[in-house]
Amino acid sequence: PGPGESDVEAIRRRLREELGFSAGEITPVLPSFRYRAAMGGIVENELCPVYIARVDAEPSRNPDEVESHEWLDWKEFLSRLAKHPEHFSEWCREQVAQLERSELFRRLRAA
Repeated sequence: PGPGESDVEAIRRRLREELGFSAGEITPVLPSFRYRAAMGGIVENELCPVYIARVDAEPSRNPDEVESHEWLDWKEFLSRLAKHPEHFSEWCREQVAQLERSELFRRLRAA
């Protein structure tokens, strides 16, 4: 978020800028997610809250921001992650593990 901008306002802005669409309700599912990763002498210590939103449009990606995209259902995503964890960032793997344990996430996915 920019100065004075809420997380939800920033999410809406970045969805427009990066993917060319808007979302309805945006719900925090891992509001306190953070990770620390060290690699090659560089340390990342990031605050990365995770939100869920539903959209009803195809992305119109901004090529300066998004190289490519692909829609996957959650089971297919988990299958790819299990088969090739090295293709996913450490923080992505950590988020998925926490999401899988989240009752709120399960309820929102089922809705």
